[in-house]
Amino acid sequence: HPPSHNFAEEVAASALSLKNEGALDDAAGYAARATALDPQSDFAWTVAGDIAALRGHWNEAERAWRRAIEIDPNNARAWSHLAHVYLRRGERALAEAMLNRALSIKHEPEAAQNLAKLR
Repeated sequence: HPPSHNFAEEVAASALSLKNEGALDDAAGYAARATALDPQSDFAWTVAGDIAALRGHWNEAERAWRRAIEIDPNNARAWSHLAHVYLRRGERALAEAMLNRALSIKHEPEAAQNLAKLR
């Protein structure tokens, strides 16, 4: 029988909680465990990217968010957060395209705010 519970998502949720508490190193460990438990969890990869970005590991964040989008092209949060990579590089047009993509999937308030700042 398949597991009745997705442990990877639970571990990723713990990583998110640790991130919100400011325990970024512990959060990164939990995020890595979540992506190892289920490499097909776009939620785990999105959380891993968010934590990597907060730790200043932008290349790692980009890889994680791209992996999340590869798994689920309709992951609005990953598209929205990936835009930050391009903003940091000064590639405003690409960042704007990613924010528009996020908003075309789902209204993400953060994406809408960031898009308004670009305009």
